[in-house]
Amino acid sequence: MPVTPRYAWSETEEEARVTVYVKAAAASSQLSYFCGGCVLKLNCRPYFLQLDLHDYVCYVAPPAAGRPSSSVAVLSDCVVFTLRKLKRGVWGSLTAQLPPEELAERRSRSLEEKRMLDQADSKREEERKWDAQRLAVKQQIEKDTQEREAIRKAKQKDVEAALVRFRQVHNGRTQTLFAFRL
Repeated sequence: MPVTPRYAWSETEEEARVTVYVKAAAASSQLSYFCGGCVLKLNCRPYFLQLDLHDYVCYVAPPAAGRPSSSVAVLSDCVVFTLRKLKRGVWGSLTAQLPPEELAERRSRSLEEKRMLDQADSKREEERKWDAQRLAVKQQIEKDTQEREAIRKAKQKDVEAALVRFRQVHNGRTQTLFAFRL
């Protein structure tokens, strides 16, 4: 049976901070959380916490996502959620006081939005990796082209130097027996 952990919260007009006290949170490999939309969930056996937030907050996102984000800090004895509010203002209460059906609808909408954002982040990350690979290939091709051009020029110099030596040996009495084209 899950245990609801103790938590504390505070707020400003821009953010709400929720500190959830769970023992050995940082050492737990079973710690999982979801934060965004209007839901905050934390699961760290034997603890489970689900809060239906008063209003919408930004999702926790990787820095590369390039959008405003809430954040999570996992400490030795607690997990601190810094929730960036979508709308400025003071809530007065951390949780929403709505009928259960409406809370369930808000929760499912938040989870669906998160799934869609994760897909977009994943696609963006994949595109970033492809762009990096394309850039690396392009740079390698340019390097190889420069090296081939340097080799071609060195060969041309060697051929010209050989022709000069050949003409010097024969005092210009020779006919051109062959032509070089590189």
